[in-house]
Amino acid sequence: MLSYSKNGVRIEGYPRNEEAFKLMVVEKRRVHVLQVFEDRRHVRRIWNARQFSATANLRWNLETGYASRKRYVGLIEAHFAIDESDLPSTFETKGGSDASAEEERMPAQQCSSSVNIQRRAGASSSRIQFRELVREDKESETSLMEARALAQQLLVEMDKDEIYHQIRQKDVRGADSKEIQNCLLSFLKANGFQEEHVGLFGTTNSPNVRPDYCRPSSSGRNGIIVEVERGKTTHNNMDMFDIWKCHICDKANYLFLVVPQVRAANGRKEFEFVCKRMSALFRPQNYTNVYGLWLFGY
Repeated sequence: MLSYSKNGVRIEGYPRNEEAFKLMVVEKRRVHVLQVFEDRRHVRRIWNARQFSATANLRWNLETGYASRKRYVGLIEAHFAIDESDLPSTFETKGGSDASAEEERMPAQQCSSSVNIQRRAGASSSRIQFRELVREDKESETSLMEARALAQQLLVEMDKDEIYHQIRQKDVRGADSKEIQNCLLSFLKANGFQEEHVGLFGTTNSPNVRPDYCRPSSSGRNGIIVEVERGKTTHNNMDMFDIWKCHICDKANYLFLVVPQVRAANGRKEFEFVCKRMSALFRPQNYTNVYGLWLFGY
């Protein structure tokens, strides 16, 4: 979670989910910054993140940049948001300023005296765990960027109160993964996904294999497969079966894998376990035909 303290500075990111925030920085290349100082100054800046990549160390960039107390003497808080409206709003400002501009001093009566500034009403931290794994040699692929953007949209969808509570109600011991799928059905259909699409594995020795959902590409293998798992995620190695399906699929190079955060039967942290063993397949010596994998933990 992107909410922590370092060297006397409180660092907050919006969205809270660190992986989602990092992906958005890579996509947008522009981050709104709010700095809070001991003398009650509030300064808005713009971080032009043109050189930031998916392999960059996000926290190091924050801590040595706009959240650095060495660079900004008296700094006590640094807030970073992709959408400027997500920045704390308990005070008025004169508007954004470029990182190279002089600091703007706010009138004392307009500043919040509280160190713990509250976020704009309605904003919430992500309750869905999220992880991206991509092949470094495919990082610049347009299709990968498109899949990444859609993964971000799915993350936001799953974290909406209505959808999140539906998932929580269905995520009970003995439930079928189909019940979790149904919570996402409207979003998937609206974005061109087809349920249990046939004919995707016609040139393989497993022509009858079907994914939960697929958005096939009109050209090449740039489509996206979505697999939703529940109790059998690792118990029956369904996560490995899912990535194998994507590996041999004629129409897809990208996989969205939705798994439980914790397995109800034994309390094992399923999401973390899946992340750990999937990451091995994104080392150069182990590359498969899956260019990008996005993991969602509900």
